[in-house]
Amino acid sequence: MKTILKDCKKAEIYMPGGQKLTARVRLTERQILLYLVEYDGTGEENGVRVDFYDGFLGVVRTECGIRVLERADPEDRTEKWLGTCDIRRVLETKQRHQDVRADIRLPMKFRSERTGPFDGMIVNISAGGALIRCPISLETGECVAFQYAFRKRILPFTLKVLYQRDEHDETQEEKKEKAFFYGCRFAHISPGAEADVRGFVFHKQREDIHRGSDEPAE
Repeated sequence: MKTILKDCKKAEIYMPGGQKLTARVRLTERQILLYLVEYDGTGEENGVRVDFYDGFLGVVRTECGIRVLERADPEDRTEKWLGTCDIRRVLETKQRHQDVRADIRLPMKFRSERTGPFDGMIVNISAGGALIRCPISLETGECVAFQYAFRKRILPFTLKVLYQRDEHDETQEEKKEKAFFYGCRFAHISPGAEADVRGFVFHKQREDIHRGSDEPAE
């Protein structure tokens, strides 16, 4: 099976004897490479469960065939074993419909083919979509475009409006302005762009956790 993995650095291998191994993963054009610190098997395993932790897809649970050889001269002396992995069957993929969401207030310049450019705000975001605040009425199914550098590079994004939300948490100043809230999903997003959004969300979550831990207890 052609690899479905997009951005994977780690895997957990469940050996037939019950042992669970952790591997560093490197993806090439043709192979999935597994770098192991320990290994006590036959060298060739079939029907092995391998859970891949992919930054784009989430946790991908698979059934694989793997071949493992001892490395002659490893750069990392602790990773003595190198395996190649062939995904035979995908058993389950988690996270695609459970995307982590971050609450933000990110001013944004949007553009709609129907109304032209307008100023708005992203008030929460996940790798799957966003809730936006804007001063104009949008239609269900309408697409709005914007550009932003969620990581280092500025990329174009398109949001498709799914529904209108009646209200959302606003500041006192924001309440004085007429605004509409729309739940949207990303349309035609590339793997690299989605990875950038996911990284941005995780970074915001860590910031919130650290900020909360720094606040004095009441």
